[in-house]
Amino acid sequence: MRKTIHTHGEVWGLHRWPNAKRPVDFLSASHAHRFTIEAEVEVHHSDRDLEFILLGRFLELQLRRFSGQHVMAPAHNRWSGAAHELIDFGDASCETMAEFLATTIQGTFGQQRYVKVTVREDGLNGASVELPALFRVVDDSQQTEATRRAAAEPATPAPLSATAVPARGY
Repeated sequence: MRKTIHTHGEVWGLHRWPNAKRPVDFLSASHAHRFTIEAEVEVHHSDRDLEFILLGRFLELQLRRFSGQHVMAPAHNRWSGAAHELIDFGDASCETMAEFLATTIQGTFGQQRYVKVTVREDGLNGASVELPALFRVVDDSQQTEATRRAAAEPATPAPLSATAVPARGY
């Protein structure tokens, strides 16, 4: 039996596809989206092996680190009038963001966990990355303590270099 937890979050951000060709060449200019992030992570017992509220906060922090903390001035939501900040993701695609978050989850909370991350633009189109568990946990009690330590002091992932970013898959 596999147990997983799920978390869902949203951030407002900008990105662009510099190499966009006709008929979607308008995507080469920076444009805004409400990015929705969904993560599914394997847990090894039923007593909050990972707390999904803390996992959601961790993912938002990692997205800010991924962007290099490029936060633009607040913009106004045209429907509600509410202000929200825009995070500048530069040339990053949904695929790139999902891959970064999935590998960061496994790097922080352990490769013994199946991870799936989906990033969507405006809740519609997007991309998913799935990483299999690389090994199985035999003793839950040892894993629980290691997981608690990792959650208390999450690792700071190295920023992706321009050469490490995969090409957009359109």
